[in-house]
Amino acid sequence: MPLDARESVPGSGRSSVLLEHALPDGTRHLDWMLERASNAERRLVTFRLESGLDPCEEPVFEAERIGDHRAAYLEFEGEVSGGRGVVRRVWRRPLLSLIETPSVHRIELADGVRLTGTMVRDPIWRFARAS
Repeated sequence: MPLDARESVPGSGRSSVLLEHALPDGTRHLDWMLERASNAERRLVTFRLESGLDPCEEPVFEAERIGDHRAAYLEFEGEVSGGRGVVRRVWRRPLLSLIETPSVHRIELADGVRLTGTMVRDPIWRFARAS
């Protein structure tokens, strides 16, 4: 594993959450968040997806890497402060493993879903289901 890679610890009680974010202008998107294992600031790796897309169901999809979010979003549903819309949880799943490098992310969820994401061009990533 490269020196700049970070990995979650299997069985550490980490989570992944998919939130639907309805914006005040009527548009919607999904925010997919992944909890890091050693993360004193408790920030979540976050990707923005098209509305209706489920990263656990699609064989291949693209996502936009956006700024890390607070861990409170693992539990939060409702109105986002500052008039930024409303979020609703679509699902929450245990996260077994998250390996991050600047250009590749490997993700394994407890239900057997394994994904590899590769940066296409900053901030766009392409994810594919691993077999």
